[in-house]
Amino acid sequence: MAPEFEHSWRSWRLPTAAAAALTCLVLPGCRTYTPVPLALDEALEAFHARASTWAGVEEWLEAPAGSKPLQFEPEDGLALEEGLLVALAFHARNRLARLDWQRASAGSDWAGRFYDPVLDAELLRVTENAPERWAWALGLGLRIPVGGRRSAEKAVARARLTEARSELLVTAWSVERDVRSAWLDWSLALAQKSVTEAFIDQLEPLQERAEKLAQGGELNPATAALFRLERSRQLGLLAGLAGRTRAAELRVKASIGLAPDAPVELRPELPRSALAIARSPGYPLSHPQVQALSASYQVAEENLRLAIAKQWSDLTLGPRVEDDAGQMRIGLLGAVPLPLWNGNGPAIVAAWSDRNEARLRATVAAEKLVGQWATWQAELEAAEAQRAALEDMLAPLMSEQLAQAREMLRLGQGSTLVILESMVRSNQLDLERLKVRAAIGKAANEMATLAGRRQAGNPAEEKL
Repeated sequence: MAPEFEHSWRSWRLPTAAAAALTCLVLPGCRTYTPVPLALDEALEAFHARASTWAGVEEWLEAPAGSKPLQFEPEDGLALEEGLLVALAFHARNRLARLDWQRASAGSDWAGRFYDPVLDAELLRVTENAPERWAWALGLGLRIPVGGRRSAEKAVARARLTEARSELLVTAWSVERDVRSAWLDWSLALAQKSVTEAFIDQLEPLQERAEKLAQGGELNPATAALFRLERSRQLGLLAGLAGRTRAAELRVKASIGLAPDAPVELRPELPRSALAIARSPGYPLSHPQVQALSASYQVAEENLRLAIAKQWSDLTLGPRVEDDAGQMRIGLLGAVPLPLWNGNGPAIVAAWSDRNEARLRATVAAEKLVGQWATWQAELEAAEAQRAALEDMLAPLMSEQLAQAREMLRLGQGSTLVILESMVRSNQLDLERLKVRAAIGKAANEMATLAGRRQAGNPAEEKL
């Protein structure tokens, strides 16, 4: 082998070996890309099949230790509490919130790690006459944090994980409130439809009798026409109630994540009165929304700490080897950024403003919750007082009046207008009592949400 070639080969062995070693170290740690098709057709097919298989609900049926087993028997109709389990599994907002929490959990595993090293390489050709016409240099730069960046990044990741967990609970509570509200609206519409149908059935024989009396000259035709007019009016109301009931049922299915054509029978629930609902001792600070905003404030606090830590950039330090025209040199390379003019100032100012905003949002939310509790408590008390007045005073009087009018009509001593007016008033009272029950249910639903616990004590939320 020629001396010149042997000298050149020896001078290149070190960088070649170093490059090969780095390649062996880096490539196994790299991730590969695998495309995943969107497959919306399959997703829609699964969406329409949810009520047939109930796949995805099973994981919510295992009750936590110390809790009563959860019942899920949709074959005999889907009750409200069963619908809440379905919403936990299928509602879009719950599913997205779980993805956010998973993303925060995955991100926390990578927080505070060292930055990847930087390989620095130089290759120069010597233009003057020299035994070795090439010069090269290799350096490995390692970034060493000097301002507490790693601990600050870990604290931010922990705070974001707590925030995502709090947002997951807030979303679950919000979805439950919406499901209860939609279920209540549908139950009210269905009950109003049933009452109207029963009233129409009661009017039909009276209308036929009044028309016969009018044909025989025993009743004024104008009076007999009042029965026909009232029944026609009720038929028009029934048509509207039927449409609203169907729309309300579709809203219930949408609120629990089912398709409009889902083959499931819903069971209505319309409360007659509300159970006593007491605030927790720590209200409003114990409310899920305030806790979520408190977690957001902690994220802003840790972000400010991180921004201040980043005003001192990482120290770059590492080994360096070079061959300068046949002369080998080994040493260290280093770089220290100095925060003289920028010092991460824009990020610090933005983080400081974010912290102030997060504090204000949490404070305003707590203030609003205080007012909302007082408002809904007044609404519930008013609805309960109205229910008591209707059921304890007006309902007995109306029943007595209607019974007397029917008895007089049977004996041929009463006026047909009296019986018609009594029946109309009785029907109006029945509809009013339904509206009051719905108002009680709505106020109780809102107060249970504000109180920070479920009305029925469904323990599935503990698994979120």
